[in-house]
Amino acid sequence: MSRQAYQDQQGQFGGNANFQKQQDYQENPARFTGSSNQQTIPKNNNLGGPRANQGQSTGNFANQEPNYQGNYEYAQVDQQNGILRQRIRELEDQLHRSNQENDNLYNRLTLTENELSRTKEILLKMGDTAGWKGAQVNDLNNRYHELASGHNQFLENARSHTYTVQRELEHKDNEIKRLKNLLDERNDKLKVVTVTQEKNFDRCLTLDKEIQNLQEENQKLRRDLQQKSHELDMSKLSHKAEGTFMVEVEHLRGDVQRLLDMLRNTEEYKEFADIADDSSHSIRYLKDIKARTYVDAKCHTHCKFIRPCQCPKTGENQWVEDEKLLWVPEEAFRFAHEFRLKYNGELTDTLIEQLLFELNKIWSKREQRLLKRVKGSAASETASLRRQLAFNPTYDEHQAKVTIQRLQNQLKQAYKENREAFAQRERRNPPGTHYVNETLKINKELHKSKKRSEQQNDVLKKKVANMELHKYGDHAQKAIFMEGAQWMTNKILSEIDGLQQNINSHAKQFHEKQEQLLFNNEKDASSSFGPGQLSVPDPNLILRKCDWFLENVDQDIYTFKSKVQQLNRHSEKDMIDANQAVKTIQKSKTAIIGTF
Repeated sequence: MSRQAYQDQQGQFGGNANFQKQQDYQENPARFTGSSNQQTIPKNNNLGGPRANQGQSTGNFANQEPNYQGNYEYAQVDQQNGILRQRIRELEDQLHRSNQENDNLYNRLTLTENELSRTKEILLKMGDTAGWKGAQVNDLNNRYHELASGHNQFLENARSHTYTVQRELEHKDNEIKRLKNLLDERNDKLKVVTVTQEKNFDRCLTLDKEIQNLQEENQKLRRDLQQKSHELDMSKLSHKAEGTFMVEVEHLRGDVQRLLDMLRNTEEYKEFADIADDSSHSIRYLKDIKARTYVDAKCHTHCKFIRPCQCPKTGENQWVEDEKLLWVPEEAFRFAHEFRLKYNGELTDTLIEQLLFELNKIWSKREQRLLKRVKGSAASETASLRRQLAFNPTYDEHQAKVTIQRLQNQLKQAYKENREAFAQRERRNPPGTHYVNETLKINKELHKSKKRSEQQNDVLKKKVANMELHKYGDHAQKAIFMEGAQWMTNKILSEIDGLQQNINSHAKQFHEKQEQLLFNNEKDASSSFGPGQLSVPDPNLILRKCDWFLENVDQDIYTFKSKVQQLNRHSEKDMIDANQAVKTIQKSKTAIIGTF
């Protein structure tokens, strides 16, 4: 055994001893941490630098709780680092002492081996004295083997203990690295808090300036508010005056409407009232036109033309105008004045055309209202004439009504005869014909249902072929869908085949029983009445057989429908489950991709 290997074994043994002490320290740290090993936390742990002190002095603008928290955590980390460094120094001292002990033992073992080798040489030289010294040599060999085995066991224990101590040291190194990283992270957070505090201080200064500006703007707004309040009071007074004026205007409009209604009841000014209605119940008098009317001349308006008339009071001929010409719609009057104010009384060719265009639209509306009023009066008069004609029928209408009544009676009689003939149809037909016809109808309906099922089968086959040709992005969904469609198609085909077989079997049984019944009737008839005489089959028996056939067919149809409905429900459920599964897979894929 070399000296280096022996020292390694001794180092491992020292490591095992240190690991044992470390375990004792973890179980009861009070045995190893005395007053000399305790670390004191510095009271003035200024980790933030001058910025942190500035943050303490300006406590009105930022919260200093993160600094205190960081200092406390840093003190704890520092205390733990001191304990770990003290423990590492103790472990290194123990390792050094164990190495020294291993050196001493190795020296003693070397001396013992040298002494044994010299003893062997002496024993070889002393061949004559080998007999009485053989026992001593064997004793020394046994002692040597015992020492060697004990030393090997000691080396094994030292090696395992050293390996354990090395693992513990690696764990402690990782813990120290983690605490250092945590300390760096805390320092980074303290730096961020310091920068945030500076920004908050600058923000506070900016906010102070903004507050001053807002206060000045607020004072300005207050002055504007006082001025606006004064203007609002004045506008309220003017609005009240305007409201009073509008009330008076509404009263005047009501008075004017009342006067128009009164004029409509007169024969002389009835047309004038209609003109007012056609002008949206609002007309204006042209007072600045120096034209005389029948009212100005104090004459009656008997004539409808503009020409000189003789006044009955004065006897003079005066040129008078029709009163209707001096009244225009208020809309036209207002538009003309607004047009004059808008263009400052300057009229060009374009403006004149625009003026005429707008006036033409106003008079067109007036003419439309006139036509509407005339149409309404004509319609009311037409309705009254129709009512009069309805209450006074002519001779032709009377004759037509009599003819219609006679034809209706004949039609009722024909319906009655038809119903009686339909009720007596069984007497004219042989017994059992009705059931045979019903059976043929049912058979025809079954063939139609079979044909529809075959058409549906063809459609499903085409859909399956299209689904096979269609390329889905997700192969799992395609396989599930195609498998379900194929399964559903096969089930429907099998049910259709089963229904067809049942119908054929029932029809065959019905024909067999019917032939057997006819044969029995013929046999009974030949035996009872002689050959050549046939008796009518029993209607009740035929009815029971037909009922049996119809019940079986209905039962088969109901069973087929229930199975098809059940297949549809299962297929819908399978499709919903498949879609949900595909959605779940897609969501899981999306989540996995998002994690990466």
